[in-house]
Amino acid sequence: MAAYVLKGLRVLGFLTLFAISSKLYFFIYGDTAILNGNTAFQVAGLFNNNPTPEDAYAISDYAVLVVNIIVAIVAYSVGINLIPIKNLLGKGFSQHIANIAKGIALRILKVVSVIGLFALFVCCIDYDRFVSPDAEYGPALVFAITTFLTLMGYGLFVYMLRRLMRKKRPESQAGHLRK
Repeated sequence: MAAYVLKGLRVLGFLTLFAISSKLYFFIYGDTAILNGNTAFQVAGLFNNNPTPEDAYAISDYAVLVVNIIVAIVAYSVGINLIPIKNLLGKGFSQHIANIAKGIALRILKVVSVIGLFALFVCCIDYDRFVSPDAEYGPALVFAITTFLTLMGYGLFVYMLRRLMRKKRPESQAGHLRK
């Protein structure tokens, strides 16, 4: 039970850092876009053959979201590695930097895999078959279904990865004598 509470607190901490980084970005830069108009149109052209101004605005919004996620991941990774003070005493500076870099890389991989799974489910499932496009509850239901499938898919992926990475336990030394 305590492990689930700790995981919940970690997620809450990450979401808090994300909200803080988003607000800081807005207070510092205001409504200025990270990508200028030409770059946003070029990136939108990769996804759409005939990009519209709305596509460029969406790409700029996604760029801000990506920057905020990366800032939150870096701050979270540094914080998580500096919190257990007891573990800091016996390690050198290079080990701390290596642990922080490893944590950043793994968390970015997790975020990219969850976003990729979500996008995969949104693109590959034909929601019009069981959710009416005219229904007012349609977008909320599609979001709930896609989120559920994403969490289940990610959980299954992590479970299978852990099973593959688990080492076989060696048989006891005298095991061959009993046969």
